Amino acid sequence: TFDYDVSLIEIDQCVPVNTSKTATNEIVMSHYIRPICLPSSSNSQLYNVNSIGVAAGWGQKNILKASAFSEALRKVELPIANTQSCRNHFAPLHWVVTNQMFCTRDG
Repeated sequence: TFDYDVSLIEIDQCVPVNTSKTATNEIVMSHYIRPICLPSSSNSQLYNVNSIGVAAGWGQKNILKASAFSEALRKVELPIANTQSCRNHFAPLHWVVTNQMFCTRDG
């Protein structure tokens, strides 16, 4: 629903990682802060249509109620849809699907 709907922090030096909440001068892992794997720069396509996409976040539970955001982190896995088909589907609603987004379809 938002362009670039992700947070990514680049750290310019090696910082110890710890799961203890008592650590100091360390990045403390939690269910809010976790490492992610990034695709290599040689990967020309980040995903394939019909492959399974994973989305996680605290986004809207109901797109018809703008204030209905989740209080718990949620996750869903769905097949990835063709971007142009997705744009065509949402055009009558005046919703923009950018190149930074990917669409899914019901399994």
